[in-house]
Order: sequence, then C-alpha cells, then structure tokens
Amino acid sequence: MCTSLQFEPFHVLLLRKNATELLLDYSPRGARLPVLTIPAETRTAEELTRSVRDSWGLRAYCLLTLPIEDSIGRAAIFEATSPSELIPGELQWRRAASLCQADFDDPASFAAMEHSLHLLDRYRHGKLPGTFAQPACLPAITDWVEQHSATLGFHLTGVFWQLSVSPTFSLIRFETTGPALWFKAVGQPNLHEYSITRKLAAEFPRFAPRFLASHPEWNAWLSIEAEGSHLTTDSPHQDWERAAAAFAQLQVATFGSSLHLIAAGCRDLRTQALRALVAPYFDFADELMDQQTKPTPAPLSRNVLRALREQVEVSLDRLEGNNLPNVLGHLDLNPGNILVSETGCVFLDWAEGAVGQPFFSFEYLREHWKRLHRAGSQGETSLLSAYSAEWRSFVSPAATVAALTYTPLLAAFALASAVADALRHRPEKARRNVAPYLRSLTRRMKREADALEERRAVCVL
Repeated sequence: MCTSLQFEPFHVLLLRKNATELLLDYSPRGARLPVLTIPAETRTAEELTRSVRDSWGLRAYCLLTLPIEDSIGRAAIFEATSPSELIPGELQWRRAASLCQADFDDPASFAAMEHSLHLLDRYRHGKLPGTFAQPACLPAITDWVEQHSATLGFHLTGVFWQLSVSPTFSLIRFETTGPALWFKAVGQPNLHEYSITRKLAAEFPRFAPRFLASHPEWNAWLSIEAEGSHLTTDSPHQDWERAAAAFAQLQVATFGSSLHLIAAGCRDLRTQALRALVAPYFDFADELMDQQTKPTPAPLSRNVLRALREQVEVSLDRLEGNNLPNVLGHLDLNPGNILVSETGCVFLDWAEGAVGQPFFSFEYLREHWKRLHRAGSQGETSLLSAYSAEWRSFVSPAATVAALTYTPLLAAFALASAVADALRHRPEKARRNVAPYLRSLTRRMKREADALEERRAVCVL
C-alpha cells in the first residue's frame, strides 16, 4: 500500500555580511520569513541547503535549526556563501538591526527572527557551546581544509555538500581539483568517535579512508574520499561477501588490542561487561513496557521479561565457554557505513565502535542483508561462509557453530543494552523518543529466545 510522503516546513533566516543582513519575503502587506518545505525523515541540512540553491540560486551553509514556540513550525539559520544578484524579485535583503515588528505582516515571523538572532548572538559570543553555529564558521573550516588540500597539490573548487547541522557536529564534503575531501567533527554524545577514528586510521589504514589531518579543538578530522560504493539491493552478491570477509579481516587484525580500543572510546561489550548490564537493562525494560500506551503489539509482562533475562544470562555463560577472542565490533554495521571497491573495503562512522565477541557485528550485517533480500536464501549462506572463513585459523568450526547459535539473541541484547546505557546521559525527551525502539528490540530478543528454545527441542528429539 502506498503512503504519502510527509513534508516539513522551515522558516528560513538567510543571513549575509557577518549576519547583519537578512533575506525577507515581501508582499503588499509587509515582510515575512521565507518558508522552505523539505521531505520529513531526511538529512535536514542536505535537503535545506539544496532547497536554498534550487529555489533562490544561492549557496548557503546551515548554522542551526530550532523549534519555534509560536506554533509556526521550525526555523533554520543560514549564511549565504555565494553572490545573490539572481534572487527572485519578491525577496529583499534588509539590515536586521533596522527591522521592527511593524515591518512584518506576520507577528510570528518577527518573533521567530528575534528569537533566532538572539540565539545566534549567544553562539557568536561563546555563551553557548558550539563552533559550528557561529557566523563565519564555514570560512574557518574552508581555510583549514584548503591548507591541507594544498599539501597534496589540490585546491578547493568552491563546491561543497553539507550533510549535517548541529552546533557541535559537522559533516561536509568538499570538491577539489583532485579527489573529494570529507570534513567531520563530533561533539557529545559521540565525542569518542574522534579518538576511535584516529586510532583505526593510524593502526588499520587498509580498512579506513585515508586520514589527512585532525583538528583537536573542533574534534574534527579530514579524510580523502574512499573509492567504492555503498551496498544496496542491487549490489552484486560478491560485494556483500567481500564486505563480510573484509570486516572479519579487520577484526582479526585487532587481536590483542581490546584494552587499547576501549581506552580510545570503544564500548566495552565483552562478556563480563555484558553480564553486568543484564539486570539494569531488564529493570529498564520493565519501565518501558509499563509506559507503553499503544495496545499493539502487546507489552511483555514482568514474568516474560524475567524468563528472557534468565535466557540471556544462560546464553552469555555458554558463549563465554567457547573462548572466543575479544575484538573490534561495530554496532551499526549497515550498508551506508561500508564502501566496497575492487581493491578492498573501508568502514565508516565509528560512533558505535565496540569491543566484544566477533560475531555480533556479522549478525547486524546479516540483518541488513535479510531486509534487502530474501531471508534464508542461498545468498545468506554464502555471506556467512565468506565471514566465517576468515576465522578458521583462530576459531574451531564447532566453536563457530555454537557461537552462531547464541548470537542472534545476544547481538540484539548487546545493541539494546548499549542504547539504554547511552540514554542515561541524554535528556528526558531523547529517552522518550528511543523508548519504542528499545521495546521493539526487547521483543526481538523474545523472538530469538523462542527460536533458540525450538532449536534445542529439535536437537533433543
């Protein structure tokens, strides 16, 4: 059944000349903030900057998005980065300081402008933390990127592609006269991605984009765009096999590095650490199920959760008995975080880097395969063979089979417990937003636990 695409309106504050001039939409009744509408559930910065370019012929950098309390939706603050002679006739540049409420036909637009400019001024003067919400931050980023691009003999062309917007987080692709460069900066709660990325690039460069430079003050780094393409439904199956084998090779290469990887910021999901998370997680799951308001799917009862907790604990004990090595893992090993080429594979976005038993990461990759293809097909079997083949010299076939028996249940638990643990440091709103996802993961654990019991029953018979 087809569903209509949802759209989200943004009131746009487009600034220039060090945020002293503002672009306004004029009608006979007065001024108002122009509005752009983008598809919901997409990359906000990417869609908004594209709309500014397509609608008004302007290149701009998005500094900030924010909700507006006057029920007019959301606002986005931009700085223009290109000449603006070709703007439509109904739009005009005005000095922000000269504007008053009488200039506007819509009091809400004036209130949104005042609120946004006040907030922007607080970022400008360091009263709020966030380098990437400050006016003129893009020229500072561009100058730094150009300096390092020049060391390779390349220069920026002026074309960039902004994929994220946040005061403390930035992701921009810069085109050059040579290969494209990626600038990424991170803040809380993903600050650890900076140190993990640097460590992996330094010690396991074959599996990471070529690292060019870092900027500690911004928690930022610059990489050369890696060759290859992301995995999709249409990707040759050999590409999926190549990715599975390459990730296993990366894991094997991290033998003996567990403590160093944890020190760099990887989440500790070794069996002992997971065991310590069981009780807190299922106590939290009790609360989550009590908070559910929708009648379906039915919340899991306390008795069901108690039995599920025991199954997780038993499975952890049995998995530990296989003496699998603790190696690097990726809790978000999805097709968008993998680039496959004829020469190899690179793996991206290590905010969800972890250390623990190896097969959890394969389970996440296999789950994405099943969503894009038919579960249980011959392709899934060959994907498993490509991954497990890399472990034959280190893990016996019997231990591999035994581990894979418990992996579907424990991989779901490892992910759920990691998400729940991270929520302790997040605002209440973030916790409410993630609650449905965690309830879904807990139900997935229940299905995997039931399937595990069925397999045991078949073995007994």
